[in-house]
Amino acid sequence: MALHDQKSLKAIDSSIAKTWLLGRRVVLCWCLEGGSLRLALLDNHKLPLLGPPSFDLLRGESRRVEGARFDRALRHLPVEAMEFALAPDIAADPRLARALKKIIRRYSLSHTDRRAVALLDIVGFSLLREVEQVTQLNSLAYSINIAERRCRQLRADIDIGRTTTGDGYYLWNRNDGAEADINLFMLLMLALADNTIAQRAAGSGAVPHLRACFTARSHFNFYQAEGHRISDARDYIVGEVTIVLARMIAGARPGQILFGDFDPSPAAAPGDAPAAPPPQAGWPRVVFFLDQAQLRLHDLRGIALSGERVSAIHAYLTGPPTSKGFGVRRYSVEDKHGKSYAVYNAKVNIHRGEKMPIYLGLRDVDLTGVAATTIPHP
Repeated sequence: MALHDQKSLKAIDSSIAKTWLLGRRVVLCWCLEGGSLRLALLDNHKLPLLGPPSFDLLRGESRRVEGARFDRALRHLPVEAMEFALAPDIAADPRLARALKKIIRRYSLSHTDRRAVALLDIVGFSLLREVEQVTQLNSLAYSINIAERRCRQLRADIDIGRTTTGDGYYLWNRNDGAEADINLFMLLMLALADNTIAQRAAGSGAVPHLRACFTARSHFNFYQAEGHRISDARDYIVGEVTIVLARMIAGARPGQILFGDFDPSPAAAPGDAPAAPPPQAGWPRVVFFLDQAQLRLHDLRGIALSGERVSAIHAYLTGPPTSKGFGVRRYSVEDKHGKSYAVYNAKVNIHRGEKMPIYLGLRDVDLTGVAATTIPHP
């Protein structure tokens, strides 16, 4: 945008920051009509008072609503209005809405009904020396960064957010939909593969031994700033998905990849996600997601890992042989409140020409003695 337009946006940003009161308030929604920008601000402690109809205002990332809905919010909710008059040339600029979305989201929060999130956890982190802890966290961060770069080289639509757990990271794709979830899974596999290669090459204590979980549930997105530095605010997630992943990882073994059972997100439009056959009756829903992901993983063929190109990659849930092939074992993880979560053990095999294959996850035979229910192939 033109320099004078950028100055106007900066002035708007500064004014919102002042009324935001260091996080005491949030922007519930905003409206752009004619030559004015209108904001509805809500005191943070009043958020739990919102009923189901108004809770819909928190869905999605933009927070932008039409004028009629904005007026209803002012009439029926305990919000305060804030209005800015915009210069005609700025108001007519089609880039204005995109710029305002980026500014305003730092002062708001949003709710997502369903998004895939991964959790990478460093095994035995608390037993390490401080220098080993920081070394292993940096090593894991590098594996995530290099995996994201490889995904972008494959033109995958991916924008990774991450939150540290202290001994690992939650990872999510800020984009929504079936393809976004599959791209997150692809990034997770590439990060684990890079970590495995680094383990073979590095000395003891330099590269972490990992375990991983993957599922899709609801959560909130929010931003946190340090003091007045709102421009440096980072987004975080909290909600059902992070709670479930924490319970899953507590029951995971070193080197294991666990999947929760979830409904795969439908493609928003034809071509948004690889086509795959519908899930068979009685078969875990997450199998359908892996069927979709397997088609996307074909794009990894030819990508170089440690100097050798990938020739084949196969992701699947483990289970015992049956008359129709292989079944799937369903395990149960129970939290301290007695609530159980269904989980499945996953394996990924990456073949690289003449080099040693990369095997991610644990085999079914590695889990002997763990109580499980076998689901036979339909």
